[in-house]
Amino acid sequence: MKVLFLRFSQASPKTYGKYGGSGLGLFISRELTELQGGQIGVHSIAGQGSTFTFYIKARRWLPEKVITTEESDARASDPLYVAPLSPRPPHSIQTSPSNLIASTPPLPPLPATVVPQKLARDSLHVLIVEDNLVNQRVMAQQLRRLGCTVHVADHGLEALSFLSTTTFSVIIPATKPTADNVPGTVPLSIILMDLDMPVMDGLTCVRRIRQMEQEGQLNSHVPVIAVTANARSEQIAHALEQGM
Repeated sequence: MKVLFLRFSQASPKTYGKYGGSGLGLFISRELTELQGGQIGVHSIAGQGSTFTFYIKARRWLPEKVITTEESDARASDPLYVAPLSPRPPHSIQTSPSNLIASTPPLPPLPATVVPQKLARDSLHVLIVEDNLVNQRVMAQQLRRLGCTVHVADHGLEALSFLSTTTFSVIIPATKPTADNVPGTVPLSIILMDLDMPVMDGLTCVRRIRQMEQEGQLNSHVPVIAVTANARSEQIAHALEQGM
């Protein structure tokens, strides 16, 4: 039980082979709770299950009391008094997603000091290869805010199909070109590749890309960076051997 919250640690060496994972989830959870002044723990009974609990430090909100005229004048004359922030009025939560979005107040804009600077005018063209839709949207949004042009593929086979339409390709793709999919003309700067995907995983895809380079089907080296939680030393070494 003591190793559960350590980095790259799992309950048993058999856990990874049977269930997968990298042993980072509980480590990250522990880091987050400790950064907020709390702790996390587990109570487990063999054959019955496990219960994970945590706590963090937070400020307790108290309703502001009614202030009399005398107290208000006294506070106004005190140079060290800081008025408390007014709580936001409650917003009704509707079951419909559209109503939920409509009733949620918009987020305030970021201060000018933390808004990411745009890249050069000729921005990077990035292909995200990721089967998880949430991860796709998060990465795409962050990259677009930095000025990148983003393309998305759900798995390795889609990535290879898209690659054949880019300026890296020197062959005509098997699919019929359309107005939005013209062979050899789509700019591409780099590929961000997940490893565990259906249809074709990331390692198989990058091996195929390096094979295409050797066979002359691509006119130059295609930069491919693995985006994965598989960060053990042996996993990193294996990914580099495959062509990442």
